[in-house]
Amino acid sequence: MKEGPPTLFSRFKKTLSSHDRLGDRLCREGVITQKDLEKALALQSENGLRLGHNLIEIDAVDEKTLADFLADQYRIPCVVVDSRTIEDSAVGMISPDFMRKIQAIPVSATEKTVTLAMVDPTDQATIEEIEGRLGLKVNAVITPQSAFLKTMEEQTSEGSFAALLSMVEPEQRDAILKLFRHLTDYELVGIIAEGGFAKVFKCIQKSLDRPVAIKTLDLSKLEYESVVQQFRSEGRIIAKLDHLNIVRVIEQGQVGDILYIVMEYVEGATLNRFLKEA
Repeated sequence: MKEGPPTLFSRFKKTLSSHDRLGDRLCREGVITQKDLEKALALQSENGLRLGHNLIEIDAVDEKTLADFLADQYRIPCVVVDSRTIEDSAVGMISPDFMRKIQAIPVSATEKTVTLAMVDPTDQATIEEIEGRLGLKVNAVITPQSAFLKTMEEQTSEGSFAALLSMVEPEQRDAILKLFRHLTDYELVGIIAEGGFAKVFKCIQKSLDRPVAIKTLDLSKLEYESVVQQFRSEGRIIAKLDHLNIVRVIEQGQVGDILYIVMEYVEGATLNRFLKEA
């Protein structure tokens, strides 16, 4: 069977397989001097950081010039990554600590590929490691280091969607992402409680600017139909009650394998307590 035409990334990987290193290319093109390269390599032996980082650190080159050079030399896109460019499909794929270590962040994913924004896209070892970890083909794009660091700060700040999602078990993240893509009027702000296959999320109902609680149950993990029936009944029963001390059900439904109940949220109190007081 004949192979198709070479893709952008296959050409990139072929280029990386040569012995023509980044520092040599930069020197040859006059972007840096041999003295700059030697100084950056000496610093690299001390701090263990990548050559590009150290070249910027010693002011041999600015990050935009370096990013544009890499994009031109290796014929791959340069993207100034930020939180808005991170698609839901890529959230939570790699731990924040590992992203900081490799200075790369997933920006989108399909069933077969992941687009990885990298400060140093010449790092073939990292590309191969990500492909092995995720079982997906990596499409690399370049991003300036300052953009990467700012995005990491935004993505891992307390209360960010990515940070909250990282608290969910990896095997449940896709289902929870799908749930909140469906529940567009609700913004996830915290995890209230979890146990077994159920979780309770604190959210803001954006249209009414009010806090709500969303209780979920993961059907993919359940073996007993009775638990499912109990969950469904809970929402229906509470919805029929009208009492000052009982939280009200706003809506109930199912998205994929996730059953959910959206309820009023009352600070400092549990549903069981309200039921006992009724």
